[in-house]
Amino acid sequence: MGYLPVFLNVEARDCLVVGAGPVACRRVRALVEAGARAAVVALDISPELSAMADRTAWADRISIAKRPYRTEDMEGRALAFACADDPEVQRAVVADAHAARVPVARADDREGADFIAAAHFRRGPVCVAVGTSGAGPALAARLLARLEGIVGSHYGVAARVCEQVRSQVPPVAEGGRGRSEAMARLLDGGLVEMLEAGRAEEAARLVSEVTGLTVDVAALMAAATSRISEREV
Repeated sequence: MGYLPVFLNVEARDCLVVGAGPVACRRVRALVEAGARAAVVALDISPELSAMADRTAWADRISIAKRPYRTEDMEGRALAFACADDPEVQRAVVADAHAARVPVARADDREGADFIAAAHFRRGPVCVAVGTSGAGPALAARLLARLEGIVGSHYGVAARVCEQVRSQVPPVAEGGRGRSEAMARLLDGGLVEMLEAGRAEEAARLVSEVTGLTVDVAALMAAATSRISEREV
């Protein structure tokens, strides 16, 4: 079975998670970090999930219903995640999702599911995801751990710099030069390596020389190091 690798925009979309165990907690965290609203339905709510819902920053993004799953819970959802311990509940969630044409992932069995939640980690805007089409989740986790040692927080800072360049440099500027050339000159000029070495002033000078923009690279680096990346498997 083949799968299409995509990154979905779920900002402000309503998604459903049935279950409240470790897998469900990881799915809720991933949804909220992507800007979605996660509705959780489960008979028992874990302390971890309760703590997530109590976070001030996430209070309006996580809703919890401590009760059995109902078919009407599927109405209006952008995505659904079947993470319950009961196989009958899992089958019901998948069947209801298909009937409502809601893409669904099933934690305990990929058969009948529309997608697989990929193992991934984030470095700011940079998201690295690994999938094995469901053949070997443990292998995906092992590969992801290896990549985490390669893709440091400086890549997230580089992405933030590129984001500012994209927003302020037109596709085509005077003299025929534009955004694509500016990006290439920054990356070929050693931007990532400067950030990895902590040379914020040198990186800022490079950005200024190439684009004429003033970017507070030091502030971007400080913000990146203050965040802890969560791995989702």
